[in-house]
Amino acid sequence: MLTEPRTILVTGASGHIGGLLARRLIEQGHHVRGLYRSGGPHIADLDMAHHCVDVRDAQAVSKAVAGADLVFHLAARISLAGGDYDRPLTESINVGGTRNVVEACMAHGVRRLVHFSSSHALNRPDDDPPLTEDTPLLGDDEGFPYDRSKAKGERLVREAMTKGLDAVVVAPSGVIGPFDHGPSKTGAQIRALMRGSFAVIPSGGYDFVDVRDVVAAALAAAERGRTGHKYLLSGGYAPIQQVMAHVADACGRGGRILTLPRWLLRLPAPAIEQVCRMFSLEPLASGMMLDTLRGQIDMRSEKARAELGFTPRPLAETIADTVAWFREQSA
Repeated sequence: MLTEPRTILVTGASGHIGGLLARRLIEQGHHVRGLYRSGGPHIADLDMAHHCVDVRDAQAVSKAVAGADLVFHLAARISLAGGDYDRPLTESINVGGTRNVVEACMAHGVRRLVHFSSSHALNRPDDDPPLTEDTPLLGDDEGFPYDRSKAKGERLVREAMTKGLDAVVVAPSGVIGPFDHGPSKTGAQIRALMRGSFAVIPSGGYDFVDVRDVVAAALAAAERGRTGHKYLLSGGYAPIQQVMAHVADACGRGGRILTLPRWLLRLPAPAIEQVCRMFSLEPLASGMMLDTLRGQIDMRSEKARAELGFTPRPLAETIADTVAWFREQSA
């Protein structure tokens, strides 16, 4: 918990993490400003200054930052698209938007910036060694558009640190949990299974972390994170099939799940992406998504545990609470 009332800006305040973070800060008595491009009823009632603007608008971002003591930068475009056709839009938000936030923080003398990077920004070799804060970022020409855009954004923050910006970086893995108003891609799968729909999922898995634990770590990073340091936030690896099995258990009934090998789903992935591009849709299965699920990722969070008190809860608890929350929303 931050120890004194502050004026705090949260970019991406309508998102899964940003919405919960803004709510927690308001509960702690801070003067919160929320910046978001498109809102919704879940944030309309929040007692904060609402800045409904595009993070790519440098002038609007500067206005929102002016007078803030602390900035949490979460605004980003999360994209599953693997082709370079998606790169201009993704980079304009994830890189250009970050540049606007960084420059505004420096211009207005913000005391600290907490920048949200991502595990996707890390250069993950094929042999899947442990990922730590020392793992290099992807190069400008490596990885998928979303992945390298997050790496570029983090590098902008690090460059500003050399010029005097007080900043801390947090990098969560796959975020899941309640308060998923979007819902996210994983949240949509959970909701579909709750309704008894037939779920087709790829083989493989990823590292998942509870949104509430991410928010708690971000608050700790703002208060006692070391300037210039990064903290990986990992909840632990789990196969997608295990995630959905937990959903079925929480629902009290068996789920209808078909697991297909990733190589089989990879065959039509380029065609699916092309069709989705024609209709401006987000692909449900893409080369990027399937590549992300490869191997048994080993992400280490010892640093966040030691310095931020980061204590991720068990996956089964996260899923049970998520199912209960979705039920409350539909009641």
